[in-house]
Amino acid sequence: MGFNAPVDVWFKTELAEKVSEIINSRSFRERPFFNAREVEQEFKSYRNGQKNIGRTIMRWLYLELWLRMFIDRHVFTSTSQAPGSLSNQP
Repeated sequence: MGFNAPVDVWFKTELAEKVSEIINSRSFRERPFFNAREVEQEFKSYRNGQKNIGRTIMRWLYLELWLRMFIDRHVFTSTSQAPGSLSNQP
């Protein structure tokens, strides 16, 4: 039960660029939790319709944005930079 957000549509259309910015950011690439090249390849396969990993991508984003906010102590200065906006941060 509950509401399922259409992340598969969003991540392939209007949020695709933002997702790409985040997974290609310096902070994401430097994390010990991700293999940045593999993540980038998986996202390309996903966008091409070869894989169905929308929820996995969402987890990558949640983790990266959480780390920025609570571990890196990144201060968001405007609503467009808030974690929910999927803004590109360092």
